[in-house]
Amino acid sequence: MIQNILSDTIEYIKDLTGLTNVSTAKVVRALNYAVDHYTYLALTSSGRWKWDSTNQTDVSRLTTTVTSADDKVELESDTVTIQQVEILVDGKYKIVHPTDIRDNQMEPISEQFDTQGIPQYYDFSGRNLYLFPSSDSSRTLRVTVGRAHPRFSPTDLTVSVGVSPIHEEYIALYAADRLMIGSNDPSRTQIRNEMTIKQEEIRDLFSKRDQDSVRRIKSNIPSVFMHRSRGKRY
Repeated sequence: MIQNILSDTIEYIKDLTGLTNVSTAKVVRALNYAVDHYTYLALTSSGRWKWDSTNQTDVSRLTTTVTSADDKVELESDTVTIQQVEILVDGKYKIVHPTDIRDNQMEPISEQFDTQGIPQYYDFSGRNLYLFPSSDSSRTLRVTVGRAHPRFSPTDLTVSVGVSPIHEEYIALYAADRLMIGSNDPSRTQIRNEMTIKQEEIRDLFSKRDQDSVRRIKSNIPSVFMHRSRGKRY
């Protein structure tokens, strides 16, 4: 399916709002808020297959080297969620489990793991990933993240919208609604209603993106057969 480029979407937004003279910079600003919210909907859904913008130029699985001198790892500023953290040990990746320093009320977790070794837990605070214990040698750390959609620029209108093509209209509707804040135009109500419908469709789709996973088949036995008599045995 062919994706629209940004200039196509801007023209559609102008048609929706009637703001034919609005500056490109203002529309792009509203579009950035739109893809921010789309990121939120996609990453907070319950589906197992997580979304990443097609406008990203690399994969969302990052690797870095941690040494005994590192007490934290700084992640990219567009990191929204962490899906998994792994550490390479003897040629195989092992899971590093999430924790939270607030859950360690009796003794700080840094004191529980005051000797360097193979990292077992991580805590994500701000933009930093803290490992417990810190690594006792140079090791490869692999982090799979959910990240924000890249920001659009008014100077490049040839990029694709970067979301699923069936959701591009939501981006336009959201941006149109932002541009019409303070307007008395009655069409804004219709735009908001359409936007709400599309939002529910997006949540529904992302919640079902794991539908090819194994599911148990439940029998549907008529109740009349549930308590049938087996008769006497001789």
